[in-house]
Amino acid sequence: MSRLNRPVDTTSSTTTTTTTSTSSHDQEEHDLVLDNPSFEFALPIEASTMLLLNELMDSDQYMDQLPLQLKTIAILDVVDNQYKVALVSYNNCRLVLDTSDCATAPPHSIGSLHHFIGELLGAGSVGSDLRERIVKCFERHDIPLDGEPALLEHFVMRPRLYRNIEGTDTNLFETALSLQRHFMNTLV
Repeated sequence: MSRLNRPVDTTSSTTTTTTTSTSSHDQEEHDLVLDNPSFEFALPIEASTMLLLNELMDSDQYMDQLPLQLKTIAILDVVDNQYKVALVSYNNCRLVLDTSDCATAPPHSIGSLHHFIGELLGAGSVGSDLRERIVKCFERHDIPLDGEPALLEHFVMRPRLYRNIEGTDTNLFETALSLQRHFMNTLV
């Protein structure tokens, strides 16, 4: 089973752990967060917020906050050094990267999980030069443009930094991210 289609393990033994000072309501809320890794992120998006690709594609709430500095993880599918464009995917969602502003050489480990930090742009703010480079890259790599509305109609990311995080347990990563968000929501 590929990493993209791997189901999230919600039978973790941590969901049954309780302390004597925790009320039953708090424990039920805690169990809900652990059992639901896609827990809704209710805080306003700030610089360097971690968002998963499926969260970006499933919500239009980020459109009014663009350009947005954020972090995400994704699997590198295509890299084209000639056109300085890359295509990444995670949880059956795809995103185009404009690698022309990367601080280092563009990532090159096709099929590896990467952590990207950069600027998310709305597709409407993408210049004609970048749009042309994306189309040429897709044509060169035989990627159909039709049937992929998430690629060009929503967002394009300009990563400034990236790192290969191959070997990271994505199920554990998503659970930890969900717990962190829940904790941050309780502080508000």
